[in-house]
Amino acid sequence: MSSLRPVLLALAVLFLTAVASPATAQGPKYHRVSSDHAVLVAKEVLVQQGFEIIGVEEEETRLTIYYRHGDRGYGRGRGRPEKLVIRRVQNTVVFEQAPTSVMVDIEVKLGVS
Repeated sequence: MSSLRPVLLALAVLFLTAVASPATAQGPKYHRVSSDHAVLVAKEVLVQQGFEIIGVEEEETRLTIYYRHGDRGYGRGRGRPEKLVIRRVQNTVVFEQAPTSVMVDIEVKLGVS
């Protein structure tokens, strides 16, 4: 029984590192769509997931969508402001700083995934 314990511990550590590694390895996502379409889809997905759009800021090659959680009920108010950055690189669009759940829905709506 005591010789089985280290093996189980090693398997548990291996399983936990394998599960945790994909979440940390995610980087920016590149898509071949127009920037206007990308902004519309991103805003639509954020609103569908219960976020409130605070504003959109446009720079030369970057679009930044500021958002926060809508009214969360029970007197907890609204969430803190966050941002989703959309960069234009040649004829592709790069999504940066987006939560995983939002990115999955954006990719499904864009037909990329």
